[in-house]
Amino acid sequence: MKPYQHKEYVQRLMKFNGFEYAESLMKKNSNEDPITGAIGLIVNNQTKSVKNQILQLNDDTFVNSPFRNYLRIAQRLGFKVVLEHPFQGFNTKDLVKEWLYVLWNNELGVLLKFDTMNMETVKSAFFYFNWKPKSNKHFKKIIVSNSHCTKDWVLFGDYDCREALHLKIELLEDNGNFIVPWIKKPIISLCHYADKKGNMDKITNERLDMINDDVLKECIGTK
Repeated sequence: MKPYQHKEYVQRLMKFNGFEYAESLMKKNSNEDPITGAIGLIVNNQTKSVKNQILQLNDDTFVNSPFRNYLRIAQRLGFKVVLEHPFQGFNTKDLVKEWLYVLWNNELGVLLKFDTMNMETVKSAFFYFNWKPKSNKHFKKIIVSNSHCTKDWVLFGDYDCREALHLKIELLEDNGNFIVPWIKKPIISLCHYADKKGNMDKITNERLDMINDDVLKECIGTK
């Protein structure tokens, strides 16, 4: 696999906030001053355009990726589909048949799920994992959307991966090691956006039961 181009630059772009930049420039609140808000919006849109160009240059995912392209990239990274679950989505006009995808990377012990929007793009995407940094210095380089740490410095949780799936996997590999099998099971959700709220654990367990992969279930502690 060829080296990821402009890796550090993409990381900075992902952290950049155009509204914060505009506020520092104008010394005004972007929510209260329309000019400051407009500058923040323009800068954010320009930043997003540049970021998406670099992500696509690296054959990586971006927000609102075409779902077939997202699936192809995930499979290129070693993920295999373990569940394709159809569901009735919705938009402002009519009901739409959508898909929930669950994928598994056996080498890394990473569980990935995403759902589609209008059968065209990815609406949400998360991967679940156990990972240990090489050192405290390496730990500080990783910012994960929702995670916890054991007393032995094993990070477990989920990572929002609508954008930069490849980059986020690579950064974790650069700075530590994925733990297989899992030492601590994170809170997993295999729900899609049309699922009724309140039964998430029950729905997730039902969908895990649909998966015919004993290695996966042993690794994540559901077998």
